[in-house]
Amino acid sequence: MFISGVAVFDYLEKNETNLAKDSTESFSSFEQNAYAMKNKLYTPKNQFQFMIVSRTVSYTDESGQTRDINIAIRTPIGADGPQPVVIWMHGGTEGSTTPVSSLKNLNVMTAKAGYVSVSIAHPVRSLMEQEGLCNYLQVLNDPVDCEAFQHLAWDRPHDLSAVIDYLEQLPTPWDTMLDLDNIAVGGHSNGAGAALVIAGAQRVYYPLVPSGPDITTIIGPEDFSDPRPKVFLAFSSHGPLKPGFFDSGFNQPESSWSNISRPVLTATGDGDSSCASPIKVCLTGETPYTRKISHQRMPDNGNKFLFYINDSSAAHNIFILNTEKCETVSPVDKCNLFVDWLSSSSVAFLDAFLRGEPKAEQWLKSDRIEQASQNIVEWDRR
Repeated sequence: MFISGVAVFDYLEKNETNLAKDSTESFSSFEQNAYAMKNKLYTPKNQFQFMIVSRTVSYTDESGQTRDINIAIRTPIGADGPQPVVIWMHGGTEGSTTPVSSLKNLNVMTAKAGYVSVSIAHPVRSLMEQEGLCNYLQVLNDPVDCEAFQHLAWDRPHDLSAVIDYLEQLPTPWDTMLDLDNIAVGGHSNGAGAALVIAGAQRVYYPLVPSGPDITTIIGPEDFSDPRPKVFLAFSSHGPLKPGFFDSGFNQPESSWSNISRPVLTATGDGDSSCASPIKVCLTGETPYTRKISHQRMPDNGNKFLFYINDSSAAHNIFILNTEKCETVSPVDKCNLFVDWLSSSSVAFLDAFLRGEPKAEQWLKSDRIEQASQNIVEWDRR
């Protein structure tokens, strides 16, 4: 595999937006009590400013084509020695070429907590590149089949592994900044599905939704796991069947998630639905219940955590720390509390498993997030 890095720009980013500022406005007794309980939340030892650098990673994919991936690397300023690395993968099917804005709030959260935070912009393939991949797979010769094949779902885990390869090859002084023995991979929506694939989830890439006994072209289940990341964060992930994940069945005990042994934090909530209105007749899309299934199907070995907000105003974008949609139906302060709760739980998870912080380990084992949220958050440990 050939890998190169091209600097796009370097600059000091000191004034990123504060993600969840306390408001001086009046709010309900629920919010007053919740703010009073914020001492129950986990907080890291230090908060950092950070540098942000953009690079382009080039690698040759399995079909022999060159794929260029833009990444942004946020490195904490003044951190003592190499720091663990968190790599974030965005969702959506439309792709991206702008890594600085890709999952920006999540990247800022982890960079401020002292983690080298890498955001990947996964680009969509051109029609020619799509055809090249379909020809390589040798089972998607029909243009209609090739168009139905979700190339970005296939590409995301390969992009992630190529980015880790690139980080491993960076010259000095990067080796004094990156602790590549302690890598986390996180994602939102389709990016969360890809993160779980890296963790060991198996996935069928074509057809995405089985349509009957006459299907003769099946790609998968594929294993694109990478052994190098230690932990995973899967926010608003997918349930079985859509897109390409599968559950157990009669005389078939395995599900897509049966082989995930490494630590995972899953997050979703009552408002995290992709169903169109009216929701009562939803026949397609993801529901909050299906987004919980991956957590329930992973091996119960004590390192799986579910963060679930029992409030329907916790919209899909709350899980990228974006409150805009939530604010259309709930007070700003309440939406900011959702962000506080998820941020606290995420940093505690990372500090426990990547830094071995006893305080974080104890926090994960406690019910403090449930206390802080007045049981709005369900915190399940397996």
